[in-house]
Amino acid sequence: MLKSNNDMTKHICLISLLLSATAMTIANAAVPHACNLNFNPENGWKIHRLKESNKVTDHIWQQPADEELTRSLAQWKPGSLTEQAIFAAVEDVGVATGRNVSDPEDLYEHWQGMIIYNNSLYFTHVTWSQLGPGYKKKLFRNFMNSIVQSYKKDGCRLPDVFMMMNIESVFPSAQKEVETSNKSSSSTTARAPVMCIARNVMDAKKCTLVPNPYFKTLNAWQKMTAKIRRNCPMNLPTWRQRQDRALWRGKCGFSSCESSGPRMKLGMLSACGDNSQYLDVAFKEETGCHRMEIWVREKNCPWLTDNTSQLINKVLKGAVIDQASFCQAKYLVNMPGQYQGSYSRHLQYIMPTGSAILIWETLSEFDEFYYHHLRPGKDFLWVHGDKDNSSKSYQNATGSKHIVEVVKQLRQNERRAWRLGKAARRFFQHNLSADALKKFWLETIHMYAKLQGFAPHVPAEACAMTRDAVSDRIKQMVALREA
Repeated sequence: MLKSNNDMTKHICLISLLLSATAMTIANAAVPHACNLNFNPENGWKIHRLKESNKVTDHIWQQPADEELTRSLAQWKPGSLTEQAIFAAVEDVGVATGRNVSDPEDLYEHWQGMIIYNNSLYFTHVTWSQLGPGYKKKLFRNFMNSIVQSYKKDGCRLPDVFMMMNIESVFPSAQKEVETSNKSSSSTTARAPVMCIARNVMDAKKCTLVPNPYFKTLNAWQKMTAKIRRNCPMNLPTWRQRQDRALWRGKCGFSSCESSGPRMKLGMLSACGDNSQYLDVAFKEETGCHRMEIWVREKNCPWLTDNTSQLINKVLKGAVIDQASFCQAKYLVNMPGQYQGSYSRHLQYIMPTGSAILIWETLSEFDEFYYHHLRPGKDFLWVHGDKDNSSKSYQNATGSKHIVEVVKQLRQNERRAWRLGKAARRFFQHNLSADALKKFWLETIHMYAKLQGFAPHVPAEACAMTRDAVSDRIKQMVALREA
């Protein structure tokens, strides 16, 4: 039946309204919203999109999920942080550690600036070298780019924010308090909240801990840990088939006789000879090991003994073990890092294996962003050596018997060792998994945006993390080399 002109007009108007509503829905869907990502370690992400970004920042501001962020919140008030204060803090560190503050290349060698502006990521103080600080900066850029891209994929809009990140192995502690160059900025006892990947426990006010860049990218970290979980089933009958020894593989680089890291490692390794039924510990086979052997013999450190050469020859022959296969052992050892027995990124790789984690206790006490969540006796066990540092023997100074005794006790209580492994894996899921890192950085970004009393901008020298920008930079480097 034919409709009247009025009916046709009504239908046309209705169709137009429907098309307009559909177009608005599509347009709104394409616009990123601020996100409050509620992470459940057992079930994954639940994404709640909020139209007003201040609701997200207020929520995170009132209920920070991490003690590390809480400490920074207590130190600074919303809107009180200035860009000048951040750079003054960087300069303070440079003065205290002997940097040439008038030479930007020297002052910012271990610093990386990060800017989020208009939901895009930029970096300043970029070093394109593939060695030393340049390599760490590259890792950090790739890691943060993967984090930000994952938020954008979820449809999130991030606040504009500016951060300065120190990528040294350990945040350089000031030997003495120095006055800031800008009197209106924070004093050295309450530094501007710059970022760092590790620090001494005495420096809690001087930088805010964030994840180290050795997680590589979010996707790579997720794939690697998924592979570990597949290779490492946690049912008790399967777990009982694992090797009944404590396993450790690590680098053999040495820096100085005064460095406590090498001394502790040699102390543990010295126990292996007579206790091979309890310990499978060795340096990884790598090209630098022969140089370490020559170095140790020539330096004649006071803590070395006559059997050092025999020990070194023995421990250099350890078989290389893939990280995803670490769960072949019931117990895994984490040794201190190279720099004065500092933090070791090795720990984040062994936590998801389901093996009982044995952490070598150090006197120096360095922190990473997740250490304060670890529970001794539940998530891991301490092992330690003789703390009598007056001894001139490296065996006595570091000790080697305690770890053997701990392994013997765990053998006698297999279920306890199994429960320790389960707790370590659960800890990893809550604090170190890809989703947990994603949540941590989201809250950190929103918190710092709330602290800042200035509008971040993108300087001309900033590097945009886009495929074209990186490609153009590589072409420039090639052209410079050819010239």
